[in-house]
Amino acid sequence: MTKSSVNGPRSGENRAKLLQLSATLFATQGYAQVSVRDLAARLGVTTGALYSNFRSKGDLLAEVLDVRIREDMERSQRSQPDLQLPEFVHESFLRLAERLEMRALLLEAGAAARTDVELRTSLRSTLTALIGQWIEDYRAWQQFGKVDPDIDMATMVPVLWSIELGIGVLEAQGAVRVKPAPLADFVGTFLQALEGQGGRATPHTGRLRTESDPRGRQRRMSSRRTSSAPPSTASKISSRRELHEEPTTRERLIDAAIGLFAERGYAAVTVRDLARATGLTTGSIYGNFANKAILLVEAIEARLAQDLERLPDALIESGSPAELIEFHLEKFGQRTRLRALLVEGAAAARSDPEVHDRLREVELRHQASWVAGFEHWLEAYDTSPTVDAQTAVSAMWCAELGLGLLEAFDLPVPAPAAMAALFATIFSTFGVPGPRAATVRKVGGNSRTSS
Repeated sequence: MTKSSVNGPRSGENRAKLLQLSATLFATQGYAQVSVRDLAARLGVTTGALYSNFRSKGDLLAEVLDVRIREDMERSQRSQPDLQLPEFVHESFLRLAERLEMRALLLEAGAAARTDVELRTSLRSTLTALIGQWIEDYRAWQQFGKVDPDIDMATMVPVLWSIELGIGVLEAQGAVRVKPAPLADFVGTFLQALEGQGGRATPHTGRLRTESDPRGRQRRMSSRRTSSAPPSTASKISSRRELHEEPTTRERLIDAAIGLFAERGYAAVTVRDLARATGLTTGSIYGNFANKAILLVEAIEARLAQDLERLPDALIESGSPAELIEFHLEKFGQRTRLRALLVEGAAAARSDPEVHDRLREVELRHQASWVAGFEHWLEAYDTSPTVDAQTAVSAMWCAELGLGLLEAFDLPVPAPAAMAALFATIFSTFGVPGPRAATVRKVGGNSRTSS
């Protein structure tokens, strides 16, 4: 049987079939695992015919996403034409299940874009236009809804979208702990609180129990223990460095893996590359790690513990939940490698059951630890927040993961100070105590950091 071409009288139909097939395979099997030859064979055309329409597989992925994004935007606008923005966003989060494939495609694209300059450039144009349109929509609502004009929508829009992108990262690992309904209420209620009266959400303040109250100190110390993950390789590495001890072979490999996987991509790095970077033999590497997948997971867990589990004593002793949030966001620029590793790990998890299962365990353990720590912290205050700790912690963590995808596309992310102000404003809406009423204003522009 002679293979047909995607050109000719039915070229439009064939092109649509190619885009649909590519979207399905990239989302289910993984972008790296699907070849142009696979696509051509399934469509009954030659690889030359495909390359006559698309310069590369990356070019094909970019068009798939461009088409899907436009279709999703049009579908959303048709389905909810009369809703105001807070209600529209609320409904959008309720319908997260409808965009499962879209999130999978964006994750695959983000992981690929980290090492594919052409794909990154193409997608950056599409995504910049999308975010720009949303910012304009939010600014129109800001004026119509009498929202505080000083609130910076160029900060709010990427952060809110990043929550959904981060859900896609956790979905790839099977580690989503928050349900659509409470998340929709969390975001929608915050946006509604900004409307009218200048748009400032009324902050709820809590009274910190003093050191004379032993229960307050005991609970804060309990939060310190609860919010920390079990001792990991990262803590052992830090302890050794503080004592000026030589790292073990295993620790050297984890350090090398963090750098190589974050900079060159997990799929592109071989065990031989790790051997050259550490001066070890491949046999020695396999003597410490059964395979590259286990090394990836340990590298992620090491960086998680190093970047997110260590808190200053002063913050543990007397800091508020809002100050805890502010502290973590101030360190945002130092977690670039962690976010890169998490994007790489999530993409790998979609096609590697071992990576999936191990990362799911790591993610769920850390999320449970953070939620428990946040709950203990709140117990030290005379206040009753109207949001549960799981939703609050999940929203922040998903935002960070999603911002990692924006970084993978080389898109600007909001400055840490602006994000800290945004989350302080969000949480004050729900009665989470803070040292001051914060408003997300224009602070220091966007951030492009590296670590």
